[in-house]
Amino acid sequence: MKKKLQVILFIILSFTYEVGFAQENSQSVTLPDGTVATYEKPDWKTIFMELPHSTLETLKLAFAPDTFWPWMGILSSTAVLYEYDEDILLDVQKQGRNLGFGNADNTKTILRAGDINLIRVPTDTGSFLYFIGDGWTQVFVTASFFYYGVSRNDYRAWNTSYQIVHGLFLSTFYNQFLKRATGREAPTNRTEPRGRWRPFPSIKTYSEHTADYDAMPSGHVMTGTMVMTIINENYPEYSHITLPIGISLLSLLSWQMMNNGVHWASDYPLGIAMGIFYGKYVANQWKHKSEKLLEASNKSNFHILPIVQSNMLGATLSYDF
Repeated sequence: MKKKLQVILFIILSFTYEVGFAQENSQSVTLPDGTVATYEKPDWKTIFMELPHSTLETLKLAFAPDTFWPWMGILSSTAVLYEYDEDILLDVQKQGRNLGFGNADNTKTILRAGDINLIRVPTDTGSFLYFIGDGWTQVFVTASFFYYGVSRNDYRAWNTSYQIVHGLFLSTFYNQFLKRATGREAPTNRTEPRGRWRPFPSIKTYSEHTADYDAMPSGHVMTGTMVMTIINENYPEYSHITLPIGISLLSLLSWQMMNNGVHWASDYPLGIAMGIFYGKYVANQWKHKSEKLLEASNKSNFHILPIVQSNMLGATLSYDF
């Protein structure tokens, strides 16, 4: 085990000659693979201020040369599922009826603002399965991490909640663009087998007849996958719990959305890929600095890190032995 001998040198820059002590601005966590992830003290403004950079950066990364084979996997799996979409849909809906779920969406709106449904709740087993992908599920998960992080002063949990919010804004932007770009009919509104494709409807047409154009890709599956990915990236030591639970819930959600005619099976590969992609990107952006510091610190036993405060300038010298 390494021991660390640490000496703090301070240069006081204060007219009152008072010694100031640096507040805790970061926390480090050792991950199962031995790397150290460092989380800075969260700032809610980062959620929004980083959106322009994240939007452009993920667009470049999505079409980088090393994404050729992932794209081939997404497109080929989508093509295979598309070939059998109608058969898969009818088979799943038959299963739903045999199980007594029916094929209708029985969620109930309990709070409305004009024509906008603010809060919907499940009323039976089928609608409960669909509710797994409802936005309120993501809100509950995010709020749980936020509450734990703030109450326990745990920067990892706190940052995880901000990552989810940032990821939701980022991924939803691209998801909505793709829905409009493809313009695919949902199963319940299909006018031909496997749904008609009418790219780029007008804003008014899309808003008034959303189900006629918004099937591809699945936003519910995308956000659910993204939340699971962000949690797993920040808490890899619990992946033996989070992955089985997350995959099981997403599988039930995917099945139910076909059962109630919201999505086709071929809407899912791109949605899953987007969830993994944006989840990994956002999670790594919140801790990428620690990885660079870790790489630099491994080059020498001596480490010098600056300390900058409003009334203090100094440095931390440490030696590992």
